[in-house]
Amino acid sequence: MRKYGQEIVDKAKDKLNSDIDDLEKDKQDNFSEIDKTEVEFFRYLKGSERSIAAAEYNKLEEESILNGVAYNLTKKSDLDPEVSDIIKDEYYYQKKQNEEKREDLKLKTPESYYLVNTQDYLTQINKQHKGEIVDVPSVKETKDWLIEKMEQSQPVFLHGHLGAGKTEVARTAATERMIDLNINRDLKEYLDENPEASEKDIVRQYRVFENRYQNALKNGDKETLDKLAHYEVVGSRTTTTEDLYTETALTARKTESVPAHKIIDKINQELELFEQDHPQASDQELEQARRKIEQTVLQNNSEQIATVSEKIHKQLSKAITEGRPIIIDEVNLIEPNVLASMNGILTARPGDYVDIPGNGRVQITEGFSVILTGNLNSTTKASYAGVNSLNAAFLSRLSEKAYDYVEQSKEGSMENQADPRQNELFYIMMTKLADKKGNIELPQGSIEDIFKLCQLAKVTQDIFSGKWEESAFNADSTGDFSGEKPELESYVLSVRHVMRIIEAWDKGRNQDLSMALWTEFLGSIDGENINDQHLILEQAKLIGLFDEKKGWKIDTMAEELKYRAIQLSDIRTEKYDYKKPENEFYSTKDMVDLLYGEPNTKTDYSMINLEVDKNSDLGEKITNIEVMEGWVNKLSEMKTASESLKEFDKKVCSMGA
Repeated sequence: MRKYGQEIVDKAKDKLNSDIDDLEKDKQDNFSEIDKTEVEFFRYLKGSERSIAAAEYNKLEEESILNGVAYNLTKKSDLDPEVSDIIKDEYYYQKKQNEEKREDLKLKTPESYYLVNTQDYLTQINKQHKGEIVDVPSVKETKDWLIEKMEQSQPVFLHGHLGAGKTEVARTAATERMIDLNINRDLKEYLDENPEASEKDIVRQYRVFENRYQNALKNGDKETLDKLAHYEVVGSRTTTTEDLYTETALTARKTESVPAHKIIDKINQELELFEQDHPQASDQELEQARRKIEQTVLQNNSEQIATVSEKIHKQLSKAITEGRPIIIDEVNLIEPNVLASMNGILTARPGDYVDIPGNGRVQITEGFSVILTGNLNSTTKASYAGVNSLNAAFLSRLSEKAYDYVEQSKEGSMENQADPRQNELFYIMMTKLADKKGNIELPQGSIEDIFKLCQLAKVTQDIFSGKWEESAFNADSTGDFSGEKPELESYVLSVRHVMRIIEAWDKGRNQDLSMALWTEFLGSIDGENINDQHLILEQAKLIGLFDEKKGWKIDTMAEELKYRAIQLSDIRTEKYDYKKPENEFYSTKDMVDLLYGEPNTKTDYSMINLEVDKNSDLGEKITNIEVMEGWVNKLSEMKTASESLKEFDKKVCSMGA
C-alpha cells in the first residue's frame, strides 16, 4: 500500500515540476524585462498582505474611537436641537460606515478574512472566559440598540420569552454605557490639561482608560467598580412607589448625654429649692431628699434611645441623581398605578427637573437611562403568572424591542451548513470550550453531538414560543401526537440550560452528551410536566441524540410510559458504561472555518496601496510587477498544489505496508 501510494506522489511531483518549468519558460518568453529581484519584491508584497490587513483593521479601530470621542465632546444639553440632531446623525452615519468597512475588509483577501474573523473569535472567547455575554450577531444588534437608546436618554422596553437572556444583555449594555461615560469624562479632563494632543495621543489615552476599566471588571477593583455600577430593581405584584423612589423608615438613635458638671449643678439647684420650701427639714430628711433628687436628675439626663423617621433613597431615585442606568426587570409584574408614577420621568431628559415621590423636585443627571424588561404571554400553552398588559399611555413613552432566542439552524449536519454564522448558539458553546488561543480538543464525535444539542434547543425554543413551522426537518418530527401542533408548557432548553449541560459534560468528560442532557435537564422534569419531557425526548431522538447503538431506546408512546414521567431505566437497554473515545484536535483556523465559513475570496492585489512616485525606480518596478498578476496567481495555485502534495505524502508515509 505504501509503495503504491509513493508512486502516486512521485508522479504528481514530476507533473508539478513540469508545470513549474513551463511556467518559468512562459515567464522568460513574456516577462523578460522582469528580473529575479523584482519577482522577489512582488512575493515580499504578497507576504505582507496580512500586515496590510492588520494595519487597515487597526486604522478602522482608531477611526471608531475618534468618532465616538468627537461625538461625546461636542454633545451638550444646551445645544440647539437642530444642531444636536446634525451631530447625532453624523456620529451614527460614521459609525455605520466604519462597520461596513470592516465587513468589506473581510472580503478583500483570504488573509484579511482570517485576520478579522480570528480577532473576533478570540475576543469572544475572552469575553466568555471572563463571564461576559458573547457578542453573536443577534445579541450584538440588541446590545448596540440599547446603548444607542441610552446615549439618547430614550427609555426602552425589552421583552421576550423565558430564558432568552433579556436581563443579561441589558446588564452588559448598561455596563458598557457606564464604561463609555467614564472614559469620556476622563478624556475631557485629559484634553483640558492637554489641549494640543494629537489624534494618536487621544487614541492612545482612550485605550489606557479603556484598559483601566476592563481590568477593574476582571480584577474586582471595588473603587473603580463602584464608578461603573448601574442600578437594578426586580418587579413584583407587591412593588410600591416607595420601593422605587424614597422610603421613610423609623430608626433608633442615641440622644446625647449631659456633661457631669451640669448634672451636679442641676442636683444642687434642686436641693436648694427643696431647702427653701422646707426650712424646718431635719438632716435625715435633707439626706433623703438629696438621694431622690440625684436619682431623678440622673435618669432624666443620661444617654437615651430615641426613635426618629429617616428618608432612604431607593434605586430609581439614586439613578436619577447620580446619572446611572437602571434596569427594572419583570416590569409587567408591577401594578399599573405604580408604573404610572414614572410617566414624567420617562419623557424627561438630562438637565430637566422632575418630581420624585417622597423627595420633591430634582434634576436629572447626564447618564441616567431606563431599561425595562419583561416576559410576554403567547398564544401557546406557555404563560407567565401575574403578567400584566402594560398601559398604552405608559408604552407610548418607550421604545420597544422583542428579544428572541439566539439564532441556530435546525436543519442539516454540522458540516453541511449554508451559512455557519447563523449557528449562534453553537458558536457560544464553542467559545466556552476553546482555550485562549482558540484551539479545541474534544473526544471524537463530541463536537457533532454539541451541534445536535444546540439544534434540539432551538426546536424547543420555537415550540415554546409558538414559532414552530413546517420544514424539511420538522415535517414528521412530532412523533405520534395525533397530528397536533407540538406545544411545551413549562420547559424549554434555554442558553443557560445548554451551558449547564455542556459544563456538566465537560467536567471530567466521564459521560456522553446524551447522558449529560438526561442528568442535567430531562431527568429532572417532574410528573406534572410529562408531556414536555416526552416531546423533548422524541425531538432529541429525531435529531440524532440518544443513539440506539449506544444502548438508548426512546419510545414515549409505549403503553407503560404514556402517562407517567420517564425514568433512566425506561430508556436504557443495558447498563450505562461510558468508554471515552480518543480526542480530536481543532486548530484556531479549523474553528474559524467551522464558525464563520471558509473564505470565498481571491487575493486582490489592489489593496496593496504603496504611496510611491510612479516615475521613480521603485514606481517602475511596481508598474512592471502589476502586469504579472496572472503569473503570480498561477504561482499561488502551484504553491497550494505543492502544500497539498506534501500533506498527502505524509499520509502515505504513515500508512502500513
